[in-house]
Amino acid sequence: MDMIKNKINLKYKIQIIGCSNSLIKNWNFEKNNISIFPIIANQSTDNGIAGYSSNYITNKKNLTMSGAGSIGNLFIHNEPISGTDHVFCLIPHDEKKYDVSFLLYALKTINWWDLSIGSAQRVLSQNVVKNVLIPNINFHTQTKITNFLDSKTQKLDKITELLKKKQDLLKEYKQSLINETVSGNNPECYVDHRERGQIKMKYILKEIIGGGTPESSNDKFYTNVDTAIPWITIGDMSTVDYVKITEKYLTKQGKESKNLQLLPTGTLIYSIYATIGKVSETLFPATINQALLGFIINEDKISKEYLKFVLKNLEEFIIQKSTSSIQNNLNLESIRNTIIPFYSLNTQNKIFKYIKIKYEIVQKENDYLINQLENIKLYKQSLINETIENGGEQI
Repeated sequence: MDMIKNKINLKYKIQIIGCSNSLIKNWNFEKNNISIFPIIANQSTDNGIAGYSSNYITNKKNLTMSGAGSIGNLFIHNEPISGTDHVFCLIPHDEKKYDVSFLLYALKTINWWDLSIGSAQRVLSQNVVKNVLIPNINFHTQTKITNFLDSKTQKLDKITELLKKKQDLLKEYKQSLINETVSGNNPECYVDHRERGQIKMKYILKEIIGGGTPESSNDKFYTNVDTAIPWITIGDMSTVDYVKITEKYLTKQGKESKNLQLLPTGTLIYSIYATIGKVSETLFPATINQALLGFIINEDKISKEYLKFVLKNLEEFIIQKSTSSIQNNLNLESIRNTIIPFYSLNTQNKIFKYIKIKYEIVQKENDYLINQLENIKLYKQSLINETIENGGEQI
């Protein structure tokens, strides 16, 4: 066996089952009388559950790990499960000698991203997972370490939950602030209701530009060189007001393969698939993927900053307008005919300036919460790393 000190290749302790879409029967997004077994996908939320199936690949306690997209997400399951492509199901050969809960912490010490390959989409191979080194220690020590880390991380998770609730309250305040101010119902920012009108989006946009995704398996279309052509995805823009950096870059060949247009600096980026209704602004020329649109606005009619606030306010309404029951999406015509509140440019700028001042106060508080959450995340990871690496000596 390939052993280093008190470590051993995972394959000697753990069985790995590679999941596949082709093995899933009767996929449903909600549990029903036929589809009762969770389908685990490459996602970081909802314990990895993306739907339910009428069959399963194992009924033993197991640990699943995402091997594509959001790489390295780990979830323990005490029930039968199935899984999508690139999901690995890990089961100890002998559950009395290797504990699934301990395995969870052991695998959290590994940087899975560095072990993945690919440019458009990073993936982990089953062979890489099989040969990673995990602690080869007795079951009693595994249990002691697991109990210690459970106790410590649960306390940290409770603090994290409280901080995230504060973030949610700030988000709700921002949304209500926009709603009241844009609708003319905020006494702190008076606008003359007689001036308030409505206009369809198509009359304030000079151009709507679509995006595309070059073939992900073609390495000639993508590059890691940050001087190449920026390619914006939902992940780059959905949580920021300004896109300052992209995760992926295209080659000239990749751009031309989909006839992508290079959007000018200052273009508003709007999401229309899955995570819909998000708006941001690019600070550099860039291309976009098929889940986004670029808005070139008529600045003689509407303020860009005002429009951003209006679109943020319309997010919930836009979600309700989405046309697909499986994956939210918007069509171009519905966007062109979306009606928004309309004022003179002077009033638009007045509304924008008022909201901007309030936003800056909220942002300072949110930045503090983000910093606290990041510190907790780093401390939690260092605690797991140190405890696993020293075999629980500090317990």
